[in-house]
Amino acid sequence: MPHYNGEAILRDCFASLFQSTKLKINVILVDNGSTDGSVVMTEKEFPSVQIIKLDRNLGFAGGCNIGLRATTTPFVLILNNDTVHEQGWIERLLAKLQSAENLAVVQPKILSYQDQGYFDYSGACGGEMDIFCFPFARGRIVEEVEIDRGQYN
Repeated sequence: MPHYNGEAILRDCFASLFQSTKLKINVILVDNGSTDGSVVMTEKEFPSVQIIKLDRNLGFAGGCNIGLRATTTPFVLILNNDTVHEQGWIERLLAKLQSAENLAVVQPKILSYQDQGYFDYSGACGGEMDIFCFPFARGRIVEEVEIDRGQYN
């Protein structure tokens, strides 16, 4: 999990993550040079989290790459630090991933951190540029935010 500052959201993320599963999970936090005490909080409140401390901010992708290199498990889950987690979601994703030999990647639906009950992101693909060089991802919800009514469960 790449991270840069945001102690309160990181605390919410870890608290809900560890409560959401009965599985033994290995969590790696890649800290991009935070200055707000979030690393100290993690060390004290979530001592099982492996922390990789960077001296500069490599951004989300850079943090992910560093974290992925440190993994030793057969399955890897990439998370944002501003996520909260519902009970059993990891088990459901893992069951789906293991249900077919030709399935390599799964993604949950992601609801807004600020407006829970509304989608934030739902399975975008690509990181493409339009003809004006603006980045976009297919599936990204931009204009109209949809309410989660279980329609994609």
